[in-house]
Amino acid sequence: CSENAGDIIMVAPWHAETVTATNVCAMDTAGVKLIGVSSGNQKPTISFGTDAAATIAVTAANCRISNLKLVSAVIDCTAGITASAAGDKLMVDNCIIKDGGAALEMVIGVSLAAACDGCVIVDNVMSTVPAGGCASGITLVGESERTVIARNYIQGDYSASCIDGTTAASTLLTIVDNYLINIDTTAGSCIDMNASTTGMSCNNRMMGGKSIADTWIAAGMVSIENYGTGAVSASGLVEPAVDGD
Repeated sequence: CSENAGDIIMVAPWHAETVTATNVCAMDTAGVKLIGVSSGNQKPTISFGTDAAATIAVTAANCRISNLKLVSAVIDCTAGITASAAGDKLMVDNCIIKDGGAALEMVIGVSLAAACDGCVIVDNVMSTVPAGGCASGITLVGESERTVIARNYIQGDYSASCIDGTTAASTLLTIVDNYLINIDTTAGSCIDMNASTTGMSCNNRMMGGKSIADTWIAAGMVSIENYGTGAVSASGLVEPAVDGD
């Protein structure tokens, strides 16, 4: 592949392989798309085994990962996709990112390093087994600018939150139309951002096992029509409270 030449790597239906180390699957050429070709249940599968640090490592800008199934096959796999600060404008869409079973946890689904900006994470499904050792579906390790997180379905047992950006303030962040369920009853929430993060959080639907108040924590973001509930059988309340003006 050549940088920013529009090169596409197509992954065949039903294709399956195991990534065994961090440098085995490295997207280190800018502008390359890694796209699974499939219909229905034919998604190609990449498993992470042997080494818990095995991941798809994105270290170049303008890349795309689409329509793949990413599965942990090792105890406490660190992350399915890991983007460095040089991985600006990464797009992750239509992927399934999940645990391989009990004790084969995907600790983080997608991890964006500090200063990895302008990323788009949309239309993905992420899940964990109950009582696993998972932290979050999507983690902003540090500051991220103009990143969009939209239309994802994230369900599991996350000790941090489904979408976690607590470490540093991000700017112009967009979190919209996500469906989030976190059954963790101790510390888990659904959306948890640094208090100084700015942007828009709109139309998210959330269920948190701890409490309604902990489903949405993003005091610095503009909030419109986010709903949270603390029980499977109860309808959601607007989070945060409705403006009285």
